[in-house]
Amino acid sequence: MANKAGMIDRLRPGLLCSLGLCVLITGSCESEQSSAENESPTPPELSANANIPDTIEIILADFYIGMPDILPAGDLTLRLASEGVEEHNLIFVRKDNDLTVWETDGRLSPYEVQTVELNLPAGEYTAVCDFSGHETRGMFFEFTVSQ
Repeated sequence: MANKAGMIDRLRPGLLCSLGLCVLITGSCESEQSSAENESPTPPELSANANIPDTIEIILADFYIGMPDILPAGDLTLRLASEGVEEHNLIFVRKDNDLTVWETDGRLSPYEVQTVELNLPAGEYTAVCDFSGHETRGMFFEFTVSQ
C-alpha cells in the first residue's frame, strides 16, 4: 500500500500541472474566439457592376430559353448557345409597345454558339424564338433591363 500511496503522491503534481495547462489553453482559445467575434469583418470592395458577368449566357434549348431575368441597361455581350436538335432564333420585344428591338441574324443551327453585342435601354422585354412555331410551344421568356 505504501508503494501505491507514494506513486500517487509523485503523479499528483504532474496531473495538476497538466490540468492547469489544459485550463490555460482552453481559456486562451475562448478569449481569442470572443475577440475575433467582436471584430467586424472588412467587406470586400465591390464595384457597381461586381455581380454582372462580362458575357451573359443565353441557352436556346428545344422549347426553352434560359437566361437571367434581370439584365443591366447599356452595352451587353451575349453568348447564345443553341442546345438540342432544333434550329433557333432569338428576338427581343419591348413589352410596352410590342416593337422588336433586336434579333439574331438568321437562325442558330443545333449546338451552334454565337457571341453578339448590343445595347439595350431599361425596360420590360420578352425574349422569343419564333422559328417554326417554337413560341407557341413555350419558347419565350420575360425579362427586365434595369439601370
